[in-house]
Amino acid sequence: MTKRQQDFITGKLLGDGSLENRGTANSRLQIRHSIRQKDYVNWCYQQLRNLTTSIPKQHKKSYYFRTKSSPVFTKLRQEWYERSKKLLPSNLSLSPYILSIWYMDDGYYDRRRDSVWLCTHCFTLNELQRLIDALIQLGIHCTKIRDRTHFKLRVISKDTQKFFNTVRPYIVPSLLYKIGIAP
Repeated sequence: MTKRQQDFITGKLLGDGSLENRGTANSRLQIRHSIRQKDYVNWCYQQLRNLTTSIPKQHKKSYYFRTKSSPVFTKLRQEWYERSKKLLPSNLSLSPYILSIWYMDDGYYDRRRDSVWLCTHCFTLNELQRLIDALIQLGIHCTKIRDRTHFKLRVISKDTQKFFNTVRPYIVPSLLYKIGIAP
């Protein structure tokens, strides 16, 4: 597995990616999105193609693929999960590439407020603070905002353009709307 693939997987695990617990077998990574994001899933597949055994498939209204089962994914599952709950590893650091993958998965742009949001419903308040600190390391400031029963992160408006400049080189063409560029 290359460093780029490791960073890709980190971004996916911050977002919608999941590591499947397969009992006594090794874990594997699953990438699943709405059929509307088929182009994005195909792009994700290309990033991990050598770690998979089959091409993406459609199931009802979703489009997905899985990697091969591997001790590498079992180790990652031990770092990212406690039982079946996803958690933030203690050694997490962000790069522009990791941030862009996370954003393509779990982020959106609110044009009206000129603000960027990152959905973080599965993380605790302490983990959110660690994510905020990691974003500050990239020069991006944000706050946590209550969203019903959970919290999400909002990049402060004055850093919206900095955020876009940081992730822009990695955004898949079909998702350019997420940075305010019409497809």
